Amino acid sequence: MQFGEIEAAALMHYVIKGINDRQENKTILYGCKNLFEFKEKFKVYEVIKSDYAKSKGGFDKTKARYDSNPRFNSFDKLKPKQEHDDRFNSKNESANKVKSSGGFERMKYSNFESRKNKFCFNCGDPTHISRFCVHKDKGFKCFECGVFGNKASECDKTKSKPEVATLDVKFEPRLDNKVTIEDISVNSLIHTGSQAILLRKSVFDKLNMCKLYPLNLSLSGFGKCKVNPLGYFKGNIKIDDFKCNADICVVENNVMSYDVIVGMNVLMQGETVINENGIVIKEKFQRIEEVDSLSVLPIDITPNEVQLNIGPDVPNIFKDKPRRLPFSKKKIVQTQVAEWLQQGIVEPCSSEYSSPVVIVRKKDGTPRVCIDYRKLNKVVVKDRFPLPLIEDILDRLQGSRVFSTIDLKNAFFHVDVNKDSRKYTSFVTHEGQYQFLQIPFLLCNSPAVFQRYINTIF
Repeated sequence: MQFGEIEAAALMHYVIKGINDRQENKTILYGCKNLFEFKEKFKVYEVIKSDYAKSKGGFDKTKARYDSNPRFNSFDKLKPKQEHDDRFNSKNESANKVKSSGGFERMKYSNFESRKNKFCFNCGDPTHISRFCVHKDKGFKCFECGVFGNKASECDKTKSKPEVATLDVKFEPRLDNKVTIEDISVNSLIHTGSQAILLRKSVFDKLNMCKLYPLNLSLSGFGKCKVNPLGYFKGNIKIDDFKCNADICVVENNVMSYDVIVGMNVLMQGETVINENGIVIKEKFQRIEEVDSLSVLPIDITPNEVQLNIGPDVPNIFKDKPRRLPFSKKKIVQTQVAEWLQQGIVEPCSSEYSSPVVIVRKKDGTPRVCIDYRKLNKVVVKDRFPLPLIEDILDRLQGSRVFSTIDLKNAFFHVDVNKDSRKYTSFVTHEGQYQFLQIPFLLCNSPAVFQRYINTIF
């Protein structure tokens, strides 16, 4: 039995050493084979100590007589003088020894106190040291099982039997990937732990390759074994529908049982997926970077016009004057109108209707010139063409893998305005009056008209 890294014998020894009592009183605690026996002896020791405490008064009187009488200040040694252990002698041996009538030495009580905590390292007996142990020829005594010739640290009783847990995995992946090297089909193993692709020499001889380049490289495999490849060559490899070009190392035939081991230098060139169906390698999708909007105007436009209908009983209520703008914003309006004129989006007019110009900011902070059509939106007949729901569009994206974002520049300007309805789109600036030839932004019918236009195309 162990507690962490401490053996039971050492633990019992430390407990005994920590008891503040005379060594002969603690003798009962020695010779235990396990902690359970040690606890039982410790209970007996506590009973003895309890009885001793009760009779302590009488014991103190006896001890006083013992200390005052020099006859009891030493004890008879059991060994002759020539067999005495020199480790227990002080520097002045003659001062510590008293000759007895029997020819044996007696040691003073003070010297006895210095050696009373020592015990035999061979059998654990406190009455002698290992030099005089009668069981010395038997070897060390195991404090765990009590048998000589064994140590507690090597005792079979202290060794716990290892527990082995088994796990059954029922996984049958698809490992029969069709691999060809230079149009020769080979028996392959796809190994994600290999950094290179390895090919047996017998297969390389069938390829009739012109040259094998030398390779000063040592390959380390399972069990830290070292393999020196014969060389390498550049070859084409095909795994199912995936094709690539890689450096292929050639090794001896006895190095591996497969014709080829496909490593990471090939797998990194494609998209490798490992699932319950096996290993699948596909071509990587090309990442398309974001680009700025292209200044390209459409050449062929699908004809589609929008007509604005206004009730006959509605008076001409939107006849606004140009709003006062800062000089910096005037330059923005002037530049934007000139661009619209050049692109054929607006034209000068003399309509009886007019709406003011406003400048709003896009998400990226750039200015956008728009027309304030709030008064027109109140009187125009609304187009009720339905717009698609965002939730329905997101549901249609389920299972998709490639996503892209396409922003159609000036989308509403792809739809023409009916000639009779252009006068309602009139707006005024500090330079003149214009009307739209294509449907403008901020008009209430623009989204519905543009959605109808998109549905017509697709």
